[in-house]
Amino acid sequence: YAVANLNYQLAPDGQYPTQILQVNEALSYLLKNAESFGIDPSRVFIGGDSAGGHLASQMGLYYTNPDFCLKTGGTPALSAEQLRGVILLCGYYNTETVRETHFPMIADSIWVLTGEKNYEGTEVSARMNTVGQITPDYPPAYVTCGDKDPFLSQAGELINALEENGVAVDAYLPISAAEPLQHEYQSVLTSAAGAEAMNRLLAFLSEQSKLS
Repeated sequence: YAVANLNYQLAPDGQYPTQILQVNEALSYLLKNAESFGIDPSRVFIGGDSAGGHLASQMGLYYTNPDFCLKTGGTPALSAEQLRGVILLCGYYNTETVRETHFPMIADSIWVLTGEKNYEGTEVSARMNTVGQITPDYPPAYVTCGDKDPFLSQAGELINALEENGVAVDAYLPISAAEPLQHEYQSVLTSAAGAEAMNRLLAFLSEQSKLS
C-alpha cells in the first residue's frame, strides 16, 4: 500500500468544513501525481482515528452523498467508485448525541470547530452528523472501538446506520477483562486486542481492494 499521512488546519483558525476541503485538495494532488507516488487511483481508502475518524467518516459522505457534497462545496477529487472503503478508528459520528458520551473536552472542541456553543439542532451540526446522512452508496467501512472508550456508543450508532442502509461494515468492538481497551486502544500493538484490530484492518483492506 502507498500511504499518505495528511494534515489539516485546526480550529479556530480553520472552522468546519475547512478540514474536509483540505483533505479533498490533498487527495486531488496525490491522484494528479499518482504515477510518481505509486498510487492506484482506482483503489483508494480514507482512514482516521478519534477526530480523524469523524473526518474520515465525513469524507465517505463527501464522495457518495451528492447533497452533502453540494452543501460542503469544492470539486470532489474522487468518484464513489474509486473510494473502496473508509477506516474509522475510535471516532465520533453523531454530533447530536456525542455530548452525552462525556468524552473530555468534546463539547468545547465542537464549539470551537463550529462557532456554535449549543450546536445541537443547528444546521452545522446536521452537516457534521455522519450517522444521519448515510446512504446505500456509502463506501464499505471498517469500524472499531474499545469497550472502555466513551465513544463506544457512537460506534454503535454508526454501525446501525450502515447496516440499515445495506452498507458493508466490518465491525470490531472488543471486550476484555484482561486489558483496558480505552480510547485509541488499537495503537497498542503489543496488546492482543490491538494486534487483532490491525489484523482485521489488513483483512478489510485486502478484501475491499480486490479487482472486480
